[in-house]
Amino acid sequence: MFAYSNGLLTLLALNHRAFKKYVPI
Repeated sequence: MFAYSNGLLTLLALNHRAFKKYVPI
């Protein structure tokens, strides 16, 4: 359960980084 949520958070973090890379705010 914890590992699953941790992986989900990692994916969210990577997506957020990519979003900021393409759309600088």
